[in-house]
Amino acid sequence: MNPFTRHVDVTNHPTNVVVQTCQPVTTSRAPILTATITITITITIFVESSRPHVHVECNLASVLVSVSYREISTLDTVTLPQRSEPSMMLVRHGETNWNASRLVQGHHDAARLTAKGREQARLVADSLREQGFDRLFSSDLDRATETAAIIGAAIGLTPEIDTLLRERSFGTFEGGPLERLTSDVTGIDDDVLVDPDARPLGGESFRDVVVRAGLFIERESSSNRLLVVTHGGTIRALRAFGTDRPLEGLSWYPVGNCSTWELDTHGAR
Repeated sequence: MNPFTRHVDVTNHPTNVVVQTCQPVTTSRAPILTATITITITITIFVESSRPHVHVECNLASVLVSVSYREISTLDTVTLPQRSEPSMMLVRHGETNWNASRLVQGHHDAARLTAKGREQARLVADSLREQGFDRLFSSDLDRATETAAIIGAAIGLTPEIDTLLRERSFGTFEGGPLERLTSDVTGIDDDVLVDPDARPLGGESFRDVVVRAGLFIERESSSNRLLVVTHGGTIRALRAFGTDRPLEGLSWYPVGNCSTWELDTHGAR
């Protein structure tokens, strides 16, 4: 029988019935306390007729909970794990006119934020306003610095410019249509990184970008909460650095304009 279920014969029973659970409910808050909870339920019964054994409706009037506990250790002898805040928040720059035109950006610095891109930056700035960042970093490319300036004005931080946070260089392909970036050039096939050492003419391989991103993480991993405005490829590289998994087979997941990505660098290699 369910311990919370009782059958009541209303012939000789008062209309207000107190029902107790037939067994206590035991919970624990290890390693400090073990608590035993007893629940008392008060039910009001409305009788539709004076005849015995008739249909009744029950309304829950109150639930009384009494808690007793025994102490199994003391606070001064127990060490609880501290909640670790992610040490970096990564933000991709806002939409640019080259994004809208589907042109390869890379290290080229002619692209500028669109009105939509500036609005994206303002919206993400509002969402980050109360998160208590200590420093704000930005790639030196204009699309990132403008995004960082909008965010910095909202959260009260001045962007620190760092070339390590640049996008992957695509060399001679920059300024051309995205469709020219085939898998043999990028090393990416069907949204999977199949060759991290593929290098466009005059550009960088993805492994090059991971090494560059790693230099930034190693330099800043002892800092407090950092907000980093950078690029889609660089966000993937920052997140790939420090993992024990090979770069081959890395999922090439979407990184939208002004999307945010948490990164814990305390355990970075």
